[in-house]
Amino acid sequence: MKNFLFFLLMLAATLVSAQNYPPFSRGVNLTSWFQVSDIQHMTFGKYDETDFANIKSLGADVVRLPVDLKGMIGPAPDYTVNPVFFLFMDQTVAWAEKNGLHLILDNHNFDPSIPTAPTVATWLIPAWKQIATYYLGKYPNLSFEILNEPHAITATTWNPIQTATITAIRAIDKDRWIIAGPVDYNSASQLASLPIVSDKKIIYTFHFYDPFLLTHQGASWTDPSLESLQGIPYPYEAARMPVLPAVYKGTWIENTFNNYKNEGNDTWVRNVLNAPANFRKSRKMPLFCGEFGVYARHSPTEDRARWYETVSKKLEVDSIAWTIWDYQGEFGLFVPKSPERFFSDLNLPVVAALRFTAPPQLPWVRKPDSAGISIYSDWINKGFMNASYTNAGTITIHEPDPAGESDYAIKFSNGEQYSQVVFKSPDRRDLSKLRTSGYWLEFKVRGTSGVNQIEVRFLDSKTGAADHPWRSRVTLNSTKVTWNDTWQTVKFPLSSFVESGSWDGSWFDPKGLFDWKDVERLEFVAENQALTGQTIYLDDIKITNGTGVSVAEPIQVPTGIQIVNIWPNPFNPDVSVQIRNGNKEMLTLVVFNVLGQIVRQVELPSGKENQIVSWDGKTASGVQASSGTYLIKVMGRTSSVTTRVILMK
Repeated sequence: MKNFLFFLLMLAATLVSAQNYPPFSRGVNLTSWFQVSDIQHMTFGKYDETDFANIKSLGADVVRLPVDLKGMIGPAPDYTVNPVFFLFMDQTVAWAEKNGLHLILDNHNFDPSIPTAPTVATWLIPAWKQIATYYLGKYPNLSFEILNEPHAITATTWNPIQTATITAIRAIDKDRWIIAGPVDYNSASQLASLPIVSDKKIIYTFHFYDPFLLTHQGASWTDPSLESLQGIPYPYEAARMPVLPAVYKGTWIENTFNNYKNEGNDTWVRNVLNAPANFRKSRKMPLFCGEFGVYARHSPTEDRARWYETVSKKLEVDSIAWTIWDYQGEFGLFVPKSPERFFSDLNLPVVAALRFTAPPQLPWVRKPDSAGISIYSDWINKGFMNASYTNAGTITIHEPDPAGESDYAIKFSNGEQYSQVVFKSPDRRDLSKLRTSGYWLEFKVRGTSGVNQIEVRFLDSKTGAADHPWRSRVTLNSTKVTWNDTWQTVKFPLSSFVESGSWDGSWFDPKGLFDWKDVERLEFVAENQALTGQTIYLDDIKITNGTGVSVAEPIQVPTGIQIVNIWPNPFNPDVSVQIRNGNKEMLTLVVFNVLGQIVRQVELPSGKENQIVSWDGKTASGVQASSGTYLIKVMGRTSSVTTRVILMK
């Protein structure tokens, strides 16, 4: 009987715990994607299913998706949600669920300089009612977050608005998880101002960016700007503190800076996070930290990692779910200012601090494309971004097809001379192999009768002061298409493109220097005259040989030995070294002190291309090494590489 009673008590405790915890635990914010003021400005191909698979492989189970919902709806009085938004969201949620990820639709209509209006409910409620209706009975792992960081509005004004919005959603969908947050930028200190609710599927949320000088050093959007402040260490060390720039004298920043010796440590951070932990216990309801992070531009990686580890561990101990701000971006999981490639640029110390699991990081090398490439088909595809330009005209990227032959197309109308539809490839493409293998640029086009011609051209990248962005072009005119407002398919062999010069502050005549191995842009340009009163549509843009399109992974693995990453550094008590062994040969890891004496030597197995090795800070005899600088050398039969580490106590 006692055992049975114990079982019931444990079962009850488990059920209470489950009720008091969100259906997810840890993840990332997928930023700068749906955060557009107009969905026609969105590059949907920024992410695809592989990104969700990559995020899942880290060990995440949730993605918070910031959406500028105001940019996805029409004007008053109906505030109709644009059907393109639902097209994109359906695809996004499907990718998330296929990979076992919960998705939070975060209404991120947010500008820190613009107060949340007391009239926000006029569009907030109708927008959420449409979304709730559309997703009724679909995608159970999709949650709704009412509004990100309401600010400059009182709790007495905001709470009834949020409650009314939740009530409107619940009248349609009684089972969806809904996330609600307090005023003052979702401040943890304002959680207590939120109303007590009986709804079992409400999750309260807060954000955490303390100490502020650490997390926002170098930020331009604060008041005053913190761009002049950098190098704030974590934890606080007097010897590492920068000199306070004179521009901050007499501001709140000076007082905060002087107090950082008290705030810049793990104990203070954990104490601040006790407040939301106590709130969760007292309210007995799920709690979620939707954002926390450190601006990476001027923050040492090791310091960022230490803070991330402290915050995330504290949240997990207190049963608070979390998503870091962000995945890619200035607060994200990638090496600052890198191209942010998942298999090359992950910031391993930060990833490890969050207890995520990173794949081996390999050097990225561009290789020739060997298969067809889809550039646009209803939306701009992965590997390209919208860089179109017009001043007098309009360019819409997801225009309903007026002929009904496809869902959406690009509409380019009334453009001035030199206005252009542009697809930019940030990684650039090596099209040399496709050009010599008989591939062609193919697209569908329709245009009004007054159109004269459009220049279609590739641009290579400018690689140095002596180089220029050379153009290689063909002309789309009445010899190729009949401008009668009907869809026609056009094919231009890549071999038919001819170098036409370069504009680089001034005009440069062609010199035969266009580089098909380094193509950055595809442009459709009103080069010779304006499109005044005229319109063209473009769709199904691809490079193909008629056998379909796909995108090959542009990664090559070089030979040789590389120390890909090392973390933490400084370290105590152990340090990890990620090694790339291109020749899969036998390696030896040797630790030297500054006198050149061998402290530790480890033989590494052959046959492994990637491995992570740890040094526990001890000598070969098992004695703890003293604090100081050490050299780690990885030696193979044909090459070696050395790095410096610092052991601290």
